[in-house]
Amino acid sequence: MTGAPPQVRVRAAGALGGEHAAEIARFLVVGLSILYLASLALNTSVNSGLLSAASPRLLAWFVATGASTISNYLGMKLVVFREGGS
Repeated sequence: MTGAPPQVRVRAAGALGGEHAAEIARFLVVGLSILYLASLALNTSVNSGLLSAASPRLLAWFVATGASTISNYLGMKLVVFREGGS
């Protein structure tokens, strides 16, 4: 089941036994929480850094949102929902 999408792996783990499913669910909750907090910190720091450098507010917003979106995508793809499961 290595090549299966993460949602299928979680459902299949639930069918196999509650303890394995609980372990996967804990990993996802902790992983997503850390990822979202890091993304929020990146967004806030980029935005405030650009605003303090006298950049226009709209530009600061777009750059900060872009940076956090890219980091969020990479974190999801490479860490949270990586191939091979948790």
